[in-house]
Amino acid sequence: GESGSGKTVTALSILGLLPYPRARHPTGSITFAGQELLGAPERNLNKVRGNRIGTIFQEPMSS
Repeated sequence: GESGSGKTVTALSILGLLPYPRARHPTGSITFAGQELLGAPERNLNKVRGNRIGTIFQEPMSS
């Protein structure tokens, strides 16, 4: 996708890595493989993070 289109924010949101309450989801859902991720316990998110869904964080100085 294009630069600034929200790819990183989307990935961080799916993985539950955005700071709450500044980043919140007032409506909707995030479902992966039949599992609701939005509001899921941290224990459940940890099973998905890195095993089923991952992100490669970019180095700001080299982009």
